Amino acid sequence: VPYLNDAGQVVTPTDKNAWKFEQFIFDVLPLAKTALVVEADRRAEFNPVKNGTGADSPETSRAALLRSAREMLSNAGADVAESARIEISPLIAMGSADLVGRLPVRERIKGELVIR
Repeated sequence: VPYLNDAGQVVTPTDKNAWKFEQFIFDVLPLAKTALVVEADRRAEFNPVKNGTGADSPETSRAALLRSAREMLSNAGADVAESARIEISPLIAMGSADLVGRLPVRERIKGELVIR
């Protein structure tokens, strides 16, 4: 694993210098008395942040959350622009059904909107 030395220079070691402690959900299944598998829509339920940039980055996770909020409002009957940047607090709504009848009558939602 590359690291910074005391002088602030990047050092790339030739020998192993770190341990990787990583486990996955399937690693504990043999220890469980009961196991339950839940299937979900990956696009809606799984947006990991594993990289600084590119795939599975904060940027792609945020884009997924913004898309989800647009879809939630649209499914609740709002007219939402594809470019709208919307965030919905989970204290307000966890799904479209929570928003039905609570949306103000307004013109097309565009730009930035935070619902809290």
